[in-house]
Amino acid sequence: MSGDTQTLADVVGAPSTPASEEYLKHLTTLSLPDLLAEPTVLQTQAHYLTSSLVTLAHTSYPTFLAVHQSNSALNASLSTLSASLDTLVSDSLPALEQCASDWKNRTESVLKERKRARVVLEQHEKLRDLLDIPLLIDTCVRNGYFGEALSLAAHARSLATLFNNNDGSGDKGTQGAQPPPVLLSSILAEVDQSITQMLVSLLATLHEPHRKLPALFKAVNFLRRMNVFGGGADNVSPAIPLHSPVVAKVNGKGADFASGHTHYGASTDDTLQAEQQLALAFLSGREACLVASLDGCGRNIQGVIRELQATPGDGTRSLEERELEDIARYLKKYIDTWREAVYDIVTQYSTIFLERSPLPSNPPPTKEQLRELHTSFHSLLSTYATHSLTKHLVPTLSSALPLLAPPALPSLLTQLTYCASAFGRVGLDFRGLLADIMGKSVVAAVRRDIRAAGSVWAQELLKSYEPEEIEDGKTDMAMSRSKSSSSRSGVKVNRAPSKWLISPSLVASPPLPSGTSTPAHIPPPLLASYPPLAVFTNALLTTLNGLRLLAPLHVKEALVHVIDEEMVNGGQALLRFAEAVSADEKLEEGEIIIVKSCGEVYFNVFAPFVKRALVEGVYGSKVAESDEVLGSQAADMKRNWDTWTSSLSTLPQSQ
Repeated sequence: MSGDTQTLADVVGAPSTPASEEYLKHLTTLSLPDLLAEPTVLQTQAHYLTSSLVTLAHTSYPTFLAVHQSNSALNASLSTLSASLDTLVSDSLPALEQCASDWKNRTESVLKERKRARVVLEQHEKLRDLLDIPLLIDTCVRNGYFGEALSLAAHARSLATLFNNNDGSGDKGTQGAQPPPVLLSSILAEVDQSITQMLVSLLATLHEPHRKLPALFKAVNFLRRMNVFGGGADNVSPAIPLHSPVVAKVNGKGADFASGHTHYGASTDDTLQAEQQLALAFLSGREACLVASLDGCGRNIQGVIRELQATPGDGTRSLEERELEDIARYLKKYIDTWREAVYDIVTQYSTIFLERSPLPSNPPPTKEQLRELHTSFHSLLSTYATHSLTKHLVPTLSSALPLLAPPALPSLLTQLTYCASAFGRVGLDFRGLLADIMGKSVVAAVRRDIRAAGSVWAQELLKSYEPEEIEDGKTDMAMSRSKSSSSRSGVKVNRAPSKWLISPSLVASPPLPSGTSTPAHIPPPLLASYPPLAVFTNALLTTLNGLRLLAPLHVKEALVHVIDEEMVNGGQALLRFAEAVSADEKLEEGEIIIVKSCGEVYFNVFAPFVKRALVEGVYGSKVAESDEVLGSQAADMKRNWDTWTSSLSTLPQSQ
């Protein structure tokens, strides 16, 4: 029976729904009469519901139509929504994802910039201090605060070193030093430019005239600290100038600006070589100052010399007294300027390089190296002193002193002797050079004055006859004499000897040498009888009187040579005039006697007296010691004169 048991829902045939099950449970609770009456109740309710539904359909059909339409629209909307969802899932969402990814990539650089800007804003004070370093260094350099400038430069250098140390966290054996940031490189470049300007300023100090020892000592010390002449930089970043004084060596070698130990970490040889180069730079700079100081006076002296060299003719002329005074004044100023400048350079060099303590280096220099350095310093100083002497003073003296008159030379010699004695205190006595320079100058000055006096004598003789008839300029007396003998009728004398060669009161009886001699400092009175010869004597004695103030003993023979040479030249001029007088048939015999008497006085009184005035009057020696000087020329000249006097007897007498 259990297998045939069926539920009420199965018996009734109702669908198994919660409502039907609830209704069936309700039926089970009814009594039989109620249960029997239940179909009638259900039928009544069905008729009621049907009537209500019909009534509702008639009264609410628009609502049903609207619901139908809404249902249709809803179905269409759901289909469209399904298609849209499919499109969203398959197309729009991947595109949105790609756009979001692209947006992230595009905004990443902006975010980085914003992050960097935020970092810059946070480090604003530090960056401002860093950016102020070049400006502060430039200000210090412009105002002469070189120590502070070097300290700031050392700080900038330490930043580069710190960056390299922090950046080298990897394998240092395989990774090189990384370049510093662009900002740091830019700052270091500006610092390098300012330090370079400081270097130029320090080197310019060595070239500035009138700089005293403290300023020069300061400049040299800062040049040492900057290690200008040290070795090349190693391991320097390409962004930093290779030869920058600011970051000489980022690995700790080279200059230490803050501490002042310039060569600490450098080799001893580099240190010594750098000191030698620094000393050479100092001497080069001071040499430029010396040249600038001497330029004014030297230009004035050389201007007069060039003017003389540009003179037409033989290139020489007699200087006026004003020109001689100008040359002497310029020369004195030149010597004083040279003495002061060179003495200052020598003392400054000695104080800076020869009297300072040894340089710090690693390892310290040995005694032998210090001795070698000291020797090289002395060698540089000696070379420079010799250069300044032979380059500036000696050439100027050699070219200017011969232009001066002999009386102007003693004062210059005194000045030069004082100058040489002053340099003797520093071991640079050059008095040994003065003897040769002054000797040559004395000989040149005496020769110039004596030749000028002889030229006046020769011109006086030349004005008295026609030179073309005697071949003027010939030095061979035999040729001149044969010419005059062969063409006696063509010779013309412009001035008779009685009109100018002898005193008018003595024309009738021309005086002749008497054989008596006078002291070397007193001219023979006989010379006054012949005025041109007396003028010649006065000019020569004036020159010899000036020579007495400065008469170097080693040039005595040269001066005797000059005297004898001028005596020979004057005798030749007198002989040519005598031949012209004897060749002129219009002149009386008395004119020839006057010329003959003048010649006897010239050769037997005047020439010996002039030589004695030089040898005995100036040097206090005997004439016999100098008889052999130009003896052959003087003897030839005397023989030519004797030949002419002996030929007078063969000449036809004037009627």
